[in-house]
Amino acid sequence: MIRVRGLVKRFGGDIVLDGIDLDVPEGALVALIGPSGCGKSTLLRCLNGLETPDSGEIEIDGERLGPGNAARLRGRVGMVFQSFNLFPHRSVLSNLTLAPRVVRHRSREQAEADARLALARVGLSGFESRAPATLSGGQQQRAAIARALAMAPRAMLYDEPTSALDPERVGEVLAVMRDLDAGGMTQVVVTHEMRFVREAADTVVVLDHGRVVESGPAAEVLAAPRDARTRNFLGSMQA
Repeated sequence: MIRVRGLVKRFGGDIVLDGIDLDVPEGALVALIGPSGCGKSTLLRCLNGLETPDSGEIEIDGERLGPGNAARLRGRVGMVFQSFNLFPHRSVLSNLTLAPRVVRHRSREQAEADARLALARVGLSGFESRAPATLSGGQQQRAAIARALAMAPRAMLYDEPTSALDPERVGEVLAVMRDLDAGGMTQVVVTHEMRFVREAADTVVVLDHGRVVESGPAAEVLAAPRDARTRNFLGSMQA
């Protein structure tokens, strides 16, 4: 579903991504882990076309990402950020229908029907008329996931989707991601939730200083990491 080769991204004189290779099979859940500042979020933004790489190739669903098709391919890859980014002056339903109507030119009826289905998938049926401010943090993040799902993406990207949540709300967001995984959705998640990675991820990719230092099945990487930098990072997470 997603193929990356030799991806390089610089900010000024700093190399943030230094020759990244990545394969995300259709239906897989891939976890990107590593210390803060290692390039995980920048990699996600490149996959979604929000950042333009300096060199390298990105393919989404068999099509190479470039300036001429970035906006169109972005519609195939949903993005969920740390902050929920819901419009506070719009209802939950209006938040979900805005992009499908403006970007995909769907009718109000179709956009609302799709939005209701997306809300049902994340356990928020009946919340259509609510204002975002009346929702808990976990509910807001689930609404943000539903907003991305309403665009009918082929893959979902998450940048630390639980980092802004109270601990008791983390599980409800991770449960949605598990549900989507069971339904065959391709997902790439940047996270420090190691229990979720261990239980749900098909593949773990470890980044350090803008490079992939280790990747493989979650059970193998987490139980017996080969690279010293992976061992150091996992040790710091357990400290």
